Order: sequence, then structure tokens, then C-alpha cells
Amino acid sequence: MENKLNDVSERRSQKLYSGSILKIIKTHISKDTDYAGGVPLNNFYECEKLEISAWKGVLIRLSDKISRYKNVKLSNPEVDESLKDTLLDISIYSLITILLTKYYTQNLPFLAEERKDFIGLTGELLEHLIIYPSLTLEDSWDRILDLYQTYITTIREDDEIETISLYDTFKDSLLTLAASAIVSTFFIKE
Repeated sequence: MENKLNDVSERRSQKLYSGSILKIIKTHISKDTDYAGGVPLNNFYECEKLEISAWKGVLIRLSDKISRYKNVKLSNPEVDESLKDTLLDISIYSLITILLTKYYTQNLPFLAEERKDFIGLTGELLEHLIIYPSLTLEDSWDRILDLYQTYITTIREDDEIETISLYDTFKDSLLTLAASAIVSTFFIKE
């Protein structure tokens, strides 16, 4: 009897996760079309005009969303954007950061390539949802901050370091952060 209950619970979770993944894909495509004007992720490259790499620019946006999540969770003020939307944005920004670290030393991808890479990441995100369903958003974000500090320290000590390691350094933790944000949406009553 207990195995049947576990199977039913697991199927419900996977259905919820799949619905979240589809929403992430639709939202990303819609916003990328609105903000980037047909050139994938183009809006994120605007910060490079200020000599800030695109992936760091997205980390800044991500930190804003994390701060908003923490503040709304504590004080529950009147806001225009729902907490679920903030968590959805955290998931999407996490995946975009992974893509930008991947493309860091490359030319901008064609639209079809970026879409394929983004959808591929959502498949990996689904695996993370199944493997790490209980890691909190705050713990996941703290891992990102620790990794970032380690990465920056390493860069300062060795200017010859390969930027390829950037993608490998952050990918798993950003997937875990995205998964944590999705799981958090299931506990919000709106």
C-alpha cells in the first residue's frame, strides 16, 4: 500500500514539475522575443557596454529577485508581481546565466541554437527537481555566492585561467537554484 502511495505522489510531483518546465519555456521565449528583438539574449549583452560581462549582469538581476523573494516572504507587502512570478524569474535567470557562461567566449548563438540549448537545460532542470527536491532557495543561493567568490579569487590569482571553467563551475549550482525556486512555488498560497 505504501509503495502505491509513493508512486502516486511521485507521478503528481512529476506532473507538477513538467507543468512548471513548460511555463518556464513559454515565459522565456515570450520575454526573449519582447526584450531581445529576435537576437537571442541580446538584452543581457547591453551591460557589456558598461564593461560588465553579460553573465555577471544576469547574476545581478538574479540577486535582485532573490532579495525580493526574501523581503516579500518576510513582510508580505502589497506588490504588483506575485511571489510565484518572482520564483519563476529566478528559475529562468538561473538558466540564462548558464547559457551566458556557455557562450562567454563565443559569438552570439542563432535563435534556433539558443532555443535548443535552453530547452535542453530544462530537461536537466527536471532531473534536478527529482534529485534535489528539498534544498531551500536560500541554501541554493548561498552556494552560488560561495562559488562566485571562489571563482573571482581564482581569477585574481591566475589571469591565465580558462573561461571554459566558468560554465562548469556554475552550471550544477544554478540548476539546483532553479529547481529550488520551482519547488518553493508549490508552497505559496495566493
